[in-house]
Order: sequence, then C-alpha cells, then structure tokens
Amino acid sequence: MAMRIAAILIALTGLLVLVFPESATATIGTATAWFITILGWPVLWLSSLLLLLCVFLVLGPWGSLRLGTDDERPEFGTFSWLSMLFAAGMGSGLVFWGVAEPLTHFSSPPVAGQPAALQYSTAMAVTYFHWGLHAWAIYAVSGLVVAWFTYRFAAPEAPSGALQEGLKDWLRPSWLSALGATANVVAIAAVVFGVAGALANGTMLIHHGLDKASGRELPVAGSYALILSAMGIAFLASANSGIQRGILWLSNGNVLLAVLLLLAVLWQQDAGIALNSLWDGLLQYAKILPQWSVHQAVVNASLDWSGGWTITYLLWWIAWTPFVGIFIARISRGRSIRGYILGVVGVPVAFTLVWFAVMGGGAFAYDASHGGVLLQAVSHDYTAPLFLWLSDMGSWGSSLSYMACLLLFVFLVTSADSASYVMGMLSRNGDPDPPMRNKMIWGGVTVLLAGGLLARRSADVNKAVAIAGAIPYTLLLMLQLLAWGRSFWRTALKK
Repeated sequence: MAMRIAAILIALTGLLVLVFPESATATIGTATAWFITILGWPVLWLSSLLLLLCVFLVLGPWGSLRLGTDDERPEFGTFSWLSMLFAAGMGSGLVFWGVAEPLTHFSSPPVAGQPAALQYSTAMAVTYFHWGLHAWAIYAVSGLVVAWFTYRFAAPEAPSGALQEGLKDWLRPSWLSALGATANVVAIAAVVFGVAGALANGTMLIHHGLDKASGRELPVAGSYALILSAMGIAFLASANSGIQRGILWLSNGNVLLAVLLLLAVLWQQDAGIALNSLWDGLLQYAKILPQWSVHQAVVNASLDWSGGWTITYLLWWIAWTPFVGIFIARISRGRSIRGYILGVVGVPVAFTLVWFAVMGGGAFAYDASHGGVLLQAVSHDYTAPLFLWLSDMGSWGSSLSYMACLLLFVFLVTSADSASYVMGMLSRNGDPDPPMRNKMIWGGVTVLLAGGLLARRSADVNKAVAIAGAIPYTLLLMLQLLAWGRSFWRTALKK
C-alpha cells in the first residue's frame, strides 16, 4: 500500500511539473534553496566523514572482510564491475559538465584576486572537488552498508534491510517496519527526482549536439520529445533484460566509447596541455581539499555560491545513492571491503580527473586562442561550449560531435536502466529480481517528470529539482550509517 501511495504522489508531482512547469519547478526550487541554506554545513561534514571512513577501512585491518561469506568470490570480472558502477554513478554528468564547469568556475572564480594562470588551476581544482573523492565516497559507503547487511545477514537489499537489521535491538518491530517502508519510499522519490534531472540535462545537451553536428536548427520541442522517448524505450528494454545482459553490455560499451572519445579529443590537441592541467589542478585540489572539506567557500561575503554549487552537488550525489549504492551493492558480492572501496572510489576518481584535464584543459587552450568564445557561450547556456569546441576540430568535428551525443545517450540509458531496476527492487523491499511491471511503472514516472523539466529548458532548474529527493533521504542515510556502525563494531572490531 505504501508503494502505491508513493507512486501516486510522485506521479502527481511529475504531472504537475509537466502541466505547470513554471510554477511547479519554481516552488520546488525555492523549497530546495531554503533547505540548502539550513543543511549546508551538516551535508558537507557528513560527506567528509564518509571520505575519512573510506580511508579508515582501506588502511585498517578489517579491509580483508568480504561482502559475503569468507570464501565467496566476486560475481563479475573487474572490468565489467568497474564499468557498471562508473556508468551508473555519473558517466553522463562528465559529458555534460566536462567543458562547461571548468569554464564556469574560471569566468566566476570562487577565489578572488588570483592571477589568470592560477585561476585556471583553481577552476580545475574546484571541479575536481565536486566530482572527485567526496562524491564517490558517498556512493561507496552507501553501497557498503546495503551489501554488508544483505550478504552477511540476509537482510533485504534495500535501505529498509539496513535499518531493520542494524537497529532491531533499539526499536520496536512495528516501528522498524514503518521506518523501513518509509526509507524505501523516500529512496524511490530521491531516485526519481535525481534521474529525471539528469535525463532532462542530457536531452538538452544531445539536442544541442545534434544541432551543431548536422548544421541545422532542429525543432526544440519535437527533438526533446523524440530524444527522451528513445531514451525511455531503450532503458526500459535494457532494465527488463537484467544485469547480466543489457545493463552489463551497455556499461562495457559505454566505458570503451568514453575512452575512445577521450583519446580522439586528446589527439586533436597538445597532450602537454592536458598533463599540465591535470598536474596543476591536482596540486590546487590537494591545497583546497582540507579546508573545503570542513568549511563552505565564502564568495563575496556570502555562502550563496557554495550552496548553489558545492552543497548542491553533494546533495545530488546523496540523491543518487539509493539507486547507485544499491546497484553497486548488487554487483559487488564477494569482494573484500578494501578492494571494494579502492575500486568504487579510486578508479572512477582517477578517470574523472583525467577526463576533466583533457576536456577542460583543452577547452581552456582553445578559448585562449579564439577570443574567449567558449566563455561567452557558457555564460548563456551550459550546453553550448562542448559542441562549439568539438565542431571546430577540422574534419573530425562532426564525427566527434556525433560520438559525444551517442556517448551521452548511452550513459543516460545505462544510468536510467540501473535506476529502474533498483526502483523495482525497492518497491518490493529488496527483491533482487523485480517483475517487469514494477520497473516499467517507475521508469515511466521518471520520464514523465523529465518531460516536465524540459519545458523549463534550464540546467539550474534541473539541478534544483534533482536534489529535492535527497533532502529527506539525508537523515535516513545517517540512520543507515548508525545501524551499520553498530553491526560492524559487534562483528568486526570485537571479533
């Protein structure tokens, strides 16, 4: 019954956004901004504590404990495992923001009074902070909690399982049941809002890329509808084929295509530019990491910039944890805690840093020799600079633009099919093989909400709506961590 009520309420929200896009998204955005002001410090500290926990588990003697029985071995090979978790986690975001975010932070730097050369490295460092260690630590710990209780205590593979197993000595069974059902409902809401925002952003960027690659001005509404419909059909078909087929194949293809695009873009520029961007950005990242992990950046005597960027990003990652964390847990059975964390945090972060160094660093170099055209473009539209830059790469321009559109499309399909699969699991309290009907319903609701967001055609609105579901889920994530801490202390530290 709770899931039916949740489906009706979330679908109603999506319908309101679709029918009244201006007023509905404005209301959600206002409420979200108010909560960001309140939750800024707790969210930042929580994220930093999760990163410290990852370091603690990797370096401590308990990293050899397995997510499963002591003699269990991983279900998936390392490459497929890494491909699936990376594609589900944030692959599409790298395409959308790979050029736009470094340019934005350079044009509006959060650190005043720096020389231009240092502004470049600061822009890269800020981007690394938003997409690096903190983001993947959030994913890693949320997945670890679910996997711990599912594979060691046979709890449901859902937030409810962690709460009911980890807090069973503290709360009455009826309270635990109600808390578990609430956690699953809130988790589904967070996934729907988070993925809908990503689908809306991705649809806008694909449309812009097709415009540039084809040399035509395609009709906006019609293109949006066709792109979103194609994504919906593709990800529902993939989700219904299961993890071992559609999701696995798409994820492997995704990563290979991403590497191919990265190498092709690198071929068109001086490799030294990317290396310098990576090195300078890493040095500045290491410099700001300790301070920014505990203090919000103050820009022009205000925390507005931090709320609009850093805290929004952290909440966006939390919004995705119900599905990314559960999905990572689902594919990580049999791995040691140390290997799990190094794989979930270390490898994706390394690829992310290289991606932004090549895409952001190359865009900076291009812009410096072309009168700042990309900076002008990004100030009006986040979707503009990537394809403006790619389209000017000689005979490769159109091919690279089409390749970027295809990569973004497949990344979005991979994220959405994983989300639909997990929402089907959540709607049946962690059922590892949810029926097709459940996946279809939640996937359809997500597409409905994404369609409403596209009526506003604003990446900032999409970000605000995407994190709306994370706000109530943050408290539930903290409760899951408490439950896991109790269980880990009893079974590992006192063993």
